[in-house]
Amino acid sequence: MFKKYWQKIRTDLKVLRDGPPGQRFQNFVDYRLEKRGKQQILWRLLTFSSGLFLILFGLAIGWLPGPGGFVAFIGIGIIIQEIPIIAKWLDQLETGLRSCLQFFKKQKSESTQ
Repeated sequence: MFKKYWQKIRTDLKVLRDGPPGQRFQNFVDYRLEKRGKQQILWRLLTFSSGLFLILFGLAIGWLPGPGGFVAFIGIGIIIQEIPIIAKWLDQLETGLRSCLQFFKKQKSESTQ
């Protein structure tokens, strides 16, 4: 059972990783919607609910030493997968960060010459 679940996670991560920069996250949201088919509303509700639970649980145990805040971040990541507008923002953020990185690499190479 776990092997099948991990294979699904690997496939999802491959789709996300192999997407073109600037469209990667939007394509991933579209892929998830297409994969779910007719049960889309139920799965979105379950995914959103589980992400919200992890956020609240992480906040509740966040003051304890250990993974409290980390659990909340996992919940945020799960919810982000369900909101297309956030996918668009992440794509814009990715292209902006890539542009900044290229600029700084260019500046560094010019300064060493």
